[in-house]
Amino acid sequence: MTVMAFYSLFLPCILQLEVQYFHDRASFTTAVALNQSPAIDVTATIGTPTIAFGAEAGYDTTLGSFTKYTAGISVTKPDSYASLIL
Repeated sequence: MTVMAFYSLFLPCILQLEVQYFHDRASFTTAVALNQSPAIDVTATIGTPTIAFGAEAGYDTTLGSFTKYTAGISVTKPDSYASLIL
């Protein structure tokens, strides 16, 4: 189990806090812009060496709505690979 936190500064003055959690079969990341109208991004994945599921969502607190959302699945076999992203 690994947990990491990052604090970033981008010019012109965009502050961002990012927290990441890593496990052998799963990961979770969230990022928050530290300003008056923060945007929040969340991603998560879970899986095994042969199948994986993932999702991503972005929320704009100014608009009060989701600005992006994505989900996907991936299957890996010794002789083939397939993925679907929605």
